[in-house]
Amino acid sequence: MNTNENSQIAAIEILENKRRATLLVFIYYFSSWQLGWIMTKYFSTAMNTYVYYFFGVLLILGTLGSLWHLNNLFKVSKLLKKHPELNPMINDERSCSLKNKSMAYGFTASIATSALFLAISTVADAFIYTETTLISANLVAHTTLVVTVLASVIAYAILEQQE
Repeated sequence: MNTNENSQIAAIEILENKRRATLLVFIYYFSSWQLGWIMTKYFSTAMNTYVYYFFGVLLILGTLGSLWHLNNLFKVSKLLKKHPELNPMINDERSCSLKNKSMAYGFTASIATSALFLAISTVADAFIYTETTLISANLVAHTTLVVTVLASVIAYAILEQQE
């Protein structure tokens, strides 16, 4: 192997390690941000002040962490622009296959989440009469989106680790 090939292999390993690390950090911060957001937005009246503050802090820390993650993505993007020859190696057939499989898991999670909310809504409507909706459409859409994103990213991390 010549020096150029060794340099490319080292750069690929650095990129894959950064991608894996930022993926795991993204899962943590994104779920913290979204959980804090959902709890403070939709359930604030049902919790005591300290629990509300806890989720508020979780929302702030998750938001800051997500911004940090976005910054890391820009760094990786700059590295790929600096080494365009690495793009085909990073986005190889294996990587594309993992992305497709993880998207399928995300789609399945989206359908399952929608079905779960539909079932809860149907049971609630059958046994609990109210003049207002028990589950807001905004909550359903927000939760479904979060579950879909997290399922896709977690599936990618698991599939990548297995291969």
